[in-house]
Parts: sequence; structure tokens; C-alpha cells
Amino acid sequence: MIHLIWLGKEPDWLAAKVQHFRDMAVGCEVVLHTDDREVLPCYRTAYNTFARLPQTRSDFIRQSVLELYGGWYFDLDATLLVPIDRLAKEISGTRYVTTTFGRGTFNPDVLFCPRGWEGWPIVHRYMQSLPPDQSVGTLAFADRLIRSVASQRPDLIECLEDMRKYPYRQEMVSPDALVLRQGIKWPDLPEDSDRGGRKTGGKPCGTCRKLRNYAKALARWSAAGLPIRSDEQVEELYSICSGCEEFEDDTCTVCGCPVKRQDKMTGRKKVRRLSALRNKLRMATERCPRGKWKAARQRWRGRDEDA
Repeated sequence: MIHLIWLGKEPDWLAAKVQHFRDMAVGCEVVLHTDDREVLPCYRTAYNTFARLPQTRSDFIRQSVLELYGGWYFDLDATLLVPIDRLAKEISGTRYVTTTFGRGTFNPDVLFCPRGWEGWPIVHRYMQSLPPDQSVGTLAFADRLIRSVASQRPDLIECLEDMRKYPYRQEMVSPDALVLRQGIKWPDLPEDSDRGGRKTGGKPCGTCRKLRNYAKALARWSAAGLPIRSDEQVEELYSICSGCEEFEDDTCTVCGCPVKRQDKMTGRKKVRRLSALRNKLRMATERCPRGKWKAARQRWRGRDEDA
């Protein structure tokens, strides 16, 4: 059995993607779960407390259906490059299978679990031990859940780590690849979609993606020593952005970041740094996701942007 999950309004490309899995898994039941009715009672308290975002709700649903029925789970931005029978030959069939991005973390975009798996009691205890005031990140939650089992019973977990077989970007695909995790271009599903499959390019970016991008931007900026651009540089970049077809209401619809002209910030550097927290253009470490600032940045190279 193959499990897929989509929560919310169904996009035009969804039927074609479900059919893709059916075509690659002839004789295997493919089920699209579109609500939370199958969340197990033992998960409900944690679900009602933590599952505020679609990605986190999906985490609870996928664990529930795998416990109920067993089988495979695939994110909808994953693509089978070989029939499911060929992929099944790569695993033991007796352990919980997960993937990784190669950074020492477990990633739940491709999962397999045999029915009656021994690790479910450990998962239940983990769910029940979550303090009600704990913040659960969309990516950290699944990693911690799987890690809770691996720390106690490593013999129950199998991780697909070979990036030649399980690439997570289109450019990583090789003749050995079995599954492409993320990045495939389906109708109305560009490479810059979020992990739930919602289109971001050309439309306002989802809240989760905005927060993720903002956190990464702050980390880069802080690591570089909080450099800021001058008013003239901000003005030049704003003129580039405002003429872009993916600019809308002082926002880049590709990354979701605020892109503002702002009033002149000629005061102390501390005040100008505060303005950078509300404006991607002010942060000297940030770049255009479409590469449209490249010429301007090359002209400034060798000059002090933190003026």
C-alpha cells in the first residue's frame, strides 16, 4: 500500500501526481488521505496541541496510517523513477525505513513500515511525553520522533542514505537513482514550491516557508557580522525588484521576503540595522533568488556595504 497526504484545497496537478504513483505501483493500492480522521486516539492529545501547520498535521497522519495499515508513504513532491517493486528490493521489509538529507537528521519524505512493527510503543511514549508548552518545528518533529526509536532500538530503523539512489534535487539524479525527493516539475508545481506542494512562485509565499526563509536569512546575516547596505544601494535594488513580474505589494513572491524602499535611514548604524530586520534589501548578505541583483553586486564588490 502507498499512502499520500494532501490537506486543503486540491490543486489541478494532484490527480496527475496520484496517477503517477499508480502507474509505478501496478497492483499496489494507492490511497490519498485528505483529512485527519485516521489520527490514532493515542496521538490525539499531542495532535490537538502541536499540529497547527499542515506539515505537522501530515506528520501525525502519516504515522497513524503507517501504524494502521503499514506500507509506503511518499511526500507529493517525491517521484518514483523505478517501479515500486524495484524500490522494495532495496529494503529489508522488516524495519521502519526513512531517508536523510545527509546532515545526520532523519527526513520523513519517503517512509516504509511493515504492519505490526515493534517500534510503535516507543513512538507512543514519545508522543505522550511531549510537554504541552514545547515548540515543535515542522522538520524537527519528525526527526526527533524517529530518533527516539533509533536511540533505544537502532535495529528497528533503516535509513536510505545513498544520495545516488535517493537524490533530493533534480541535478543530483544519476542512472542509479530510484526516487527523486523534491524538485520535480509538475504542472503548476515549480521547483520553488514548499514541502506541502503549494505553488510559491508568482503567488504570495506560504507562512511556513516565509518563516523558514527569514530564519535562514537572519542566520546568514548574524554570522557575517550584521552588514547593511547603504540607502543608495537599497534604492537601486528596489528599482530592480519593483520591475520584476514576481514582485507584489513590496514582497518577493519567490522567497516571501519583504522588499521595501523605506524612508532614508541616515541615523546611527544601530537604527539602520533595525530597519534590516524588516527589509531584505538592507541585509548585505541577501541575494535575489532569481539572480537579478548580480550586476549591481558585482559593481559594489570591493566596496564596504556596511557603511
